[in-house]
Amino acid sequence: MRLRYSHHVDVRMEEQGITREMVAGALASRAATVEGDTATEYEAIVNSRLMRIVLAAGRAPSLVITVYWVE
Repeated sequence: MRLRYSHHVDVRMEEQGITREMVAGALASRAATVEGDTATEYEAIVNSRLMRIVLAAGRAPSLVITVYWVE
């Protein structure tokens, strides 16, 4: 799956030290998934930290809505 990132997500990822490669690796591991009506959330351990990735559901399943570290 080819992921799409908004400018907002890119800025937030840079602020948190998260790279696109980290996101792709986390999604490949598919550690935990919660599917909703409007989004699908993934969680994975990356560099000993818990990362949450939220993708749009429906017609845009490759759109990254947000990515962040769970503190």
